[in-house]
Amino acid sequence: MIDTHFFWITSFKIIKKSVSSLQLIRVITVFRVETTEVRLFAIRIHNLVSILSFLYFSYTFMSLACAKSDPEIVYIDNSYAPYMYGEVDYPLGLYKDLIQASFNRMESNIKIKAVPWKRAIKEVQKGRAGIAGLYKTKSRLKKHDFSIPIHSEKLFIYTTIKNTFTFNTMEDLRGKNVGLNLGWSYGDKIEFARKTRLFRIFEVRDNKHGLLMLSRGRVEAVFIDRLSATMILSTSIFNDQIISLPTPVTVNPAFLAFSKSSKMRGFLDQFNKTFIELKLEGKIDDIINSYLNQSPSN
Repeated sequence: MIDTHFFWITSFKIIKKSVSSLQLIRVITVFRVETTEVRLFAIRIHNLVSILSFLYFSYTFMSLACAKSDPEIVYIDNSYAPYMYGEVDYPLGLYKDLIQASFNRMESNIKIKAVPWKRAIKEVQKGRAGIAGLYKTKSRLKKHDFSIPIHSEKLFIYTTIKNTFTFNTMEDLRGKNVGLNLGWSYGDKIEFARKTRLFRIFEVRDNKHGLLMLSRGRVEAVFIDRLSATMILSTSIFNDQIISLPTPVTVNPAFLAFSKSSKMRGFLDQFNKTFIELKLEGKIDDIINSYLNQSPSN
């Protein structure tokens, strides 16, 4: 009969090396273990190893499944030319070019994709992606980390010659029918007017749709950046009845942002440093000017 002390040592070594039950059986066979006590002990050891192995691999699998990897995508709007537009895998626009220049300098593999703005917002809120061209608001600051501004947009009120009015403060919009892009936040100033129901809201798909609604008399005003509006109005589908009021509603800086749950603050710090370097080298202004020069009018 095998020495009990020797069997304990052998069993410990087998467990430590995570061997299979076949190896345990071989040990028993080699030493010709025949007693019921030792055989039961071997079976218990085998069951223990099996249970521990199952728990270990289950934990490992669940850890990998639940682990949240860093976002590998930054979304832009697919219908806000010239700032951001295009197809999913063929993004275009000023903001795409600005952040891509920084990503290239950083040697980042993050991809840029163009999708409907509402979808982009949802994906970012879930921590699955970043977003470029986002305005900063008090509510968003609680949930998102922001880069330094990549550009600033001046929003103007567009109306028709027939329905023109004087605009100095938001109070001048009281009671009017205003077209706002679906899923957009226009900054704290306009969001406050929206929440207090200063004007009646008509949701539109994008800026082009808003201007179409304006030209057909469905709304009395829309808020659009001058550069974007000029590009849309240069097409033949619009007549010369649409005008912009001279006083801007607001100036909104645009940012690259990630959900705080994505833990991308370090990446944004690196992005900021790179963006400033490109700005000092004149490369950022070169990109911006290339779009300004495309506009029929500033």
